[in-house]
Amino acid sequence: MKILAITAGRKNGNGEILAKEALMRAEELGAEVMLINLHNYDITPCSGCESCTVKFTQKGEAPECIYKSKDDLDLIMKEWLSADGIIVAVPTYQFMPAGIFRTFTDRHLAYEPNFHKQVGSSEYHRHRVGGIICNGGSTRSWMSLALYYIE
Repeated sequence: MKILAITAGRKNGNGEILAKEALMRAEELGAEVMLINLHNYDITPCSGCESCTVKFTQKGEAPECIYKSKDDLDLIMKEWLSADGIIVAVPTYQFMPAGIFRTFTDRHLAYEPNFHKQVGSSEYHRHRVGGIICNGGSTRSWMSLALYYIE
């Protein structure tokens, strides 16, 4: 079993500390674990070009981002897709998840499991267990939008 934690906060910040604690417990139970802090990777923001959906909807081919192999997202997604469980640890800034996490998720359309399932690619479509760690602020109101966005 492989558990991957994706963090979007400062190195050794609260979210990363919590994710590491979860990974340590998973490792004690025999899981292979990996931690990725998005700040250590180059992720190009989505340009909204829609080439990923056009390739799927008009050509019936697996969607692919125009930035594939031009930044580090594919490296991250290879780990994501090979994991049996995902932990996402994201700090809340200005009532929303950290911007780097939003940049990361904006690029996920090219990895949409249902698109890949329809063209016969099974590597993207499988069940995984997930957990969310959302930290920041001092009351529930600080999490009001961040938790819903991350779900």
